[in-house]
Amino acid sequence: MSPIAGITLSSVPAAAMLLFTFAGLNTTVSPTIAGALQHFAAGVLLCTVGTELLPAMVGAEGWKENVAAFIGFFSGVAVLIALGVIVPDTELDIVREEDDVEQVPVDGQEDEQQDDATISAAAAAASEAVPTTAPRSSSLSPSMAAPCKRDSIFGRRTSIKTAAFHAQEVSSSISKVADAATEASRLLSIYESETGHASTTSTSTSRCSTSKPFPTALILAVAIDSLMDGLLIGIAVAAGPSAGPMMSASLSVEMSFLGLTLATALHGHSAKKAIPAAFLGPLAIVGGAAIGGFMAYQLGHDPVLLVGMLSFGTSALLFMVAEELLLEAHEGGGEHLWWVDLQLYTGFFASIVAGKFAPTS
Repeated sequence: MSPIAGITLSSVPAAAMLLFTFAGLNTTVSPTIAGALQHFAAGVLLCTVGTELLPAMVGAEGWKENVAAFIGFFSGVAVLIALGVIVPDTELDIVREEDDVEQVPVDGQEDEQQDDATISAAAAAASEAVPTTAPRSSSLSPSMAAPCKRDSIFGRRTSIKTAAFHAQEVSSSISKVADAATEASRLLSIYESETGHASTTSTSTSRCSTSKPFPTALILAVAIDSLMDGLLIGIAVAAGPSAGPMMSASLSVEMSFLGLTLATALHGHSAKKAIPAAFLGPLAIVGGAAIGGFMAYQLGHDPVLLVGMLSFGTSALLFMVAEELLLEAHEGGGEHLWWVDLQLYTGFFASIVAGKFAPTS
């Protein structure tokens, strides 16, 4: 099958990710519903692995094909684990950016003959909303460092979601600072109108600047994640006529939630920056599918290389199910709901039924 098939199939999750990124700017999905859909997607992926990719490993003949299966399988695991170790650094960067946000304190000169109480009230209004941050040279607090260490083991998408959560916290803190500066300016204006004297504090307040850091590292992490998912779609095309469509359907659910995660980090930024960032992930999916489809087309004529490639896809998808989808669905530590867990098996069976209607050649 030509690479065009992989590119076409990848356009579905790419479009879903882009749609949910823009929709996520003003939409919040219930964690329960999100968990149910993630279970469903995991079931579809497990069925795809069992019916389309795994037979290539089981049917490997001769030492060359079996060695290729071994190398391909554990290469997939190694790549996903490596991404899980590298990607969590993005959340540390975002947390550290909170310390680097420029916060100019309200610093005015007191006039001994004026009402010092009003100036103090204005300064207090600003300081109440400013979040307490550690010195720039300090390390992360234990409560912040623990999740970072945990995510470095569990997987890349859990880390991306955590990074988006921290980015949202930074945005909230910056908004509080801006609101405090506005309140300080209002109190100082009242003071000046009543006393007829201008305060240097108002000048300092007007210079109080805050800027929300753009989540560059998070966007790059999402792009890498999307590239890998697109690559798996392209590889799955070589496994059989139904493998590609099943992969595309399940990853559409997965990438939709990744789009919502990205929307959280992009909220509050200008359209000039947010729109290109929103398109980067979907383009990476299509690009990855083109690479995977080209590899499948070129290597599909060699049984040894084909077994190695499909073995790579098998382990990568198993990792995605065990360490990402199901892990994220229960990352809140809440109670297991029977109907949410049931969606794993519903997705598995739905994939089997859909495969019966897929073309055989």
